[in-house]
Amino acid sequence: MSATPARKVAIVTGAAQGIGRGIAVRLASDGFDLAINDIAANADKLNDVLRDLTAHRIQQEQRVVIVVADVSNEKEGGLDAMVANAGVAVNKPILDTSADEWDRLMSINAKGTFLCYKYAAEQMIKQGRGGRIVGACSIVGKKGTPEAAAYSASKFAVRGLTQSAAQEWGKHGITVNAYAPGPIDTDFLAKFDEYHTSKSGAPKGSWREAQKATTATGTLGTPQDVAGLVSYLVSDAARFITGQSIIIDGGAVFD
Repeated sequence: MSATPARKVAIVTGAAQGIGRGIAVRLASDGFDLAINDIAANADKLNDVLRDLTAHRIQQEQRVVIVVADVSNEKEGGLDAMVANAGVAVNKPILDTSADEWDRLMSINAKGTFLCYKYAAEQMIKQGRGGRIVGACSIVGKKGTPEAAAYSASKFAVRGLTQSAAQEWGKHGITVNAYAPGPIDTDFLAKFDEYHTSKSGAPKGSWREAQKATTATGTLGTPQDVAGLVSYLVSDAARFITGQSIIIDGGAVFD
């Protein structure tokens, strides 16, 4: 997908729902031409996002296209900003986590991010005008958490990859950063709540509600909160920020 002369192009993976959808809507309002991606099972949700994005375009000439693909094995091309948001989680103690579960999670969260970074940088270097690459880390990529070891390990991988990539590609005018969310009010958080409440016997929603007390603000975040950070990281103003995994969690974890 090539940009018109006055606009830049961004790809957002995992854009059918939650944080990815919020980022896509924000970048559309920022004026980007967009390619939005998710797996085939979320194709209907992607079409809903497409309708939403059309409403948020600031210029009628802005283009939004759907790319249905699995980021763990798909190669993309042509852009100014890559947001590698796609990811999954496994909630299990280490002793109950199978090798297949570990491999699937690492394939999507770590390998998928690696492929997004790699092919985005390849295209940006070829274009010769720099670019912005942003990945999805997590507060559990800053400090490991029990009963989510595979997920935590995958996010530590994203953090390390982000630091290495930033050092390799800075000379090309490419910045590489990641956002590290805490408790964001999405279906993803609801799955964590379902796991913990089913295990403890507590009322459904109580684990989610308890996460508010872990933050300094006493609130949960929203996809729009994360989207605001990403909007800045892909902007020209963020040219001197690279290699960072920036926490956005209402003050739950501090570097």
